[in-house]
Amino acid sequence: MLFGVSFDFPLNSPSIDTQPLEIALLNKDKTAIKRLIDEALVAEKQCDEANYDKDQYSNPARRRLVLLNASLALLEKDVSEVELYQTGMLLVNGRYVIAPQSGKWRVLGKGKWYWYKTVMDMVDRYINKGNYYVR
Repeated sequence: MLFGVSFDFPLNSPSIDTQPLEIALLNKDKTAIKRLIDEALVAEKQCDEANYDKDQYSNPARRRLVLLNASLALLEKDVSEVELYQTGMLLVNGRYVIAPQSGKWRVLGKGKWYWYKTVMDMVDRYINKGNYYVR
């Protein structure tokens, strides 16, 4: 019981821990990330069920799910280097910072944030600089 409120799910849930994601990104292990996505889906559903009576509540598993899906998309796109940068952000090729929760990206060391539609679109347009949008 914390501040007079009891929780049905543990606050220190292993699905919220970032260490398995760091290891999976280091090894480029897509199956481990898919397993983490499955765990995050279960945790998200548990949090939704535990807070069904509230209008607003925080669901960390939902935020983690966005991060996991973005990291899986980057690995499927064969990006050479993906690592965790800060809370909820990914560093791609040591140069690009992606914030999947907000749908923005920036160059490391710069302050200007840019919007992107999808992670795949962002990789094609900016990271790999393919001729995807040549007119």
